[in-house]
Amino acid sequence: MGGSTIEAKRVADALPAAIERALTGRPAAAPGPADLVADAVASRVRREAGAAGAEVGP
Repeated sequence: MGGSTIEAKRVADALPAAIERALTGRPAAAPGPADLVADAVASRVRREAGAAGAEVGP
């Protein structure tokens, strides 16, 4: 079980930079688990931002 805790810490440490890359459209040099999570988060952010923008329109 210790290995999964170490991997979770690595993903958590890498996630902020991975989310920034995903939101700005810059691909990772060597994508890893954090990049997969970041892609999902960025997709959700874009989808919700688009929905919010649609609600604000005339």
